[in-house]
Amino acid sequence: MSSNKPPGSSHSAPHKSSDKDINKSVSQSTNKSINESINKSVKNNTQKKLWISLVFDQLALEILSRGMRPDDTRPVVITEKRRVYRASPAAFERGIAIGQSMDTAHSLSSNICLFDRDPDKEVATLSHLAQWAYQFTPNVAIKSPDCLLLDITGCLSLFKGIDNLSKRILDGLHQLGYHPVMAVNQTPLAALLLARFSTSMQTTKPSPATTTSKTNYETIDEGINVGINAGINAGNHDSGHKAGHETGHMSAAAGTRKSILDSIKHIPVQHLQTDAKHVTALQQMGIGNIEKVFDLPASSLRRRFDTYFADYLLRLVGDKSDPQNFISQKANFYHDITFASDVDNLNSLVFPVKRLLEELSDFLTARQLQTNQFTWHLCHRNHGKKSFSIHLANAENEPKAFMALSQLKLDQIDDIKEVDAIALSSNQLFSTQSETTDLFSDHSFSDSAFLQYGSASVANSFLKNQPKENLLLNMLHTRLGEEHCFRLALADDHRPEKSWQPLSAFKEPSASLSKEPSASLNKEPSASLNKESLASLSRQPSTALSKKTQPIRPAFILQTPKALKMVENSPCITNKLTLIKGPERIDYGWWDKPLNKPLTRDYYIASQPDGSLYWIFKHAALDQWYLHGIFA
Repeated sequence: MSSNKPPGSSHSAPHKSSDKDINKSVSQSTNKSINESINKSVKNNTQKKLWISLVFDQLALEILSRGMRPDDTRPVVITEKRRVYRASPAAFERGIAIGQSMDTAHSLSSNICLFDRDPDKEVATLSHLAQWAYQFTPNVAIKSPDCLLLDITGCLSLFKGIDNLSKRILDGLHQLGYHPVMAVNQTPLAALLLARFSTSMQTTKPSPATTTSKTNYETIDEGINVGINAGINAGNHDSGHKAGHETGHMSAAAGTRKSILDSIKHIPVQHLQTDAKHVTALQQMGIGNIEKVFDLPASSLRRRFDTYFADYLLRLVGDKSDPQNFISQKANFYHDITFASDVDNLNSLVFPVKRLLEELSDFLTARQLQTNQFTWHLCHRNHGKKSFSIHLANAENEPKAFMALSQLKLDQIDDIKEVDAIALSSNQLFSTQSETTDLFSDHSFSDSAFLQYGSASVANSFLKNQPKENLLLNMLHTRLGEEHCFRLALADDHRPEKSWQPLSAFKEPSASLSKEPSASLNKEPSASLNKESLASLSRQPSTALSKKTQPIRPAFILQTPKALKMVENSPCITNKLTLIKGPERIDYGWWDKPLNKPLTRDYYIASQPDGSLYWIFKHAALDQWYLHGIFA
């Protein structure tokens, strides 16, 4: 049975006391603080590469612990192949250790929370964290299964030094519920090696809220600022290099190479990120640490080991370039919370929903983005995933509004009885539009608004009312659904019953329609006749009204025209109708009907003795009058 190991430890056996002595010697090797090194480096305008490595050794466990309440003290265990893979501090207190069988873990604790490891979820979480880290540097690389590499070469001045940058990264990750081990060095492989070594040196039970941070800064203080000092001493060549190294590694500056070696030379060879056979061969040769590896002639290394190992050593100390595959600059958000036990009351999702929305808002703020759509995913292991999207009138970043709309949608769900995970995603992301404030008021104002509305006062009046209008529209759309909340838009058809179409409330009508003849004819379908218009129509004969003016349309159009009866050869509704304007001929849509049934219509505006106005037409082919609209 394996001995008790901390959550941050690896699968290998605990280190002997010699490792502690190594760690102590590494700690004693540092004489200058990071701030002094960075300040000198900035003054000298050195542009040496600098990398941060973040190792999420407890990622599988932290994915689950994010969804647990602070007062939940149940032990949590992650298993892989029916063996303990990771365990929470509460599990370690009960004697559960990494490598134990599931039966042993159950025998040590009766109320244990047991979960199988989910590598796909770990990859998705690591991808999200890479997107989150993009706010610090655009050069972020993912090293599966649990590591991120950040090229911070050009970021130190922006964030005022490595201390401030490291603190911001760690504080942000802790707020998200993740506690990585951080290391800094001048090559990505050296930074990764230091982080892995620091992880393995955690030989006491950690407290996720404090010890991890301390380990991170110890790692930086111990060997990493030596690497930073290479930016200061890059021009100083070490004449003490062995001849084999001068032959094999002439491509790197001697000062930079020496500083990297100084920061990693005491690390045991078993921590090298290479094949196990290489580590075994080195140990059989009596080589215990990295310093002794580089004491060997390069030609001898190439003969004893394959090309891959020699290439790895060159990239480790910077003798050979090590290009990384950085994430795409296209932003996307996906984060989830997994619950330790099933949630059977959707009202209990309020707090995790609020947390995810705040994380989305922080993500958008850091990336200077806004969104007009986000999607919720409710998951359970025994049934399929249920997803629903929330659409917004305009792209924005308002977590309170997001929360109100999400609650409206959750209240409508009645077909899900239990949930064990909830996820939030958003791919419709847009750059934040910068706005300035009007000199004489507190209203936000933008150039686009001025161009659209013609004056600052009109634009400011519109922008002041816009948020309330958007909120109302967002709430109506969320509560009623897209099929019941829509706008009317023009259609490219002259026939009145087909000249309009329902359109999504958040979709703008096609701009090309405004250039079409049919669209211009029906630009104002709801225009109505007032008393003055009626008087002018009654005074003028129909033949005098044939000017090329915009056609008048009634406010109400029948979906299906109604046939009218004839009285003394005149159309009649309740009384005989008097034609006061027309005809307006519409001959359109012949492709929808057989050619032997022409669609020619002659439209008239007609009135009854009580003053009511109607829109009627005569079907030429059928010689029949129809009622098609009523004026208000």
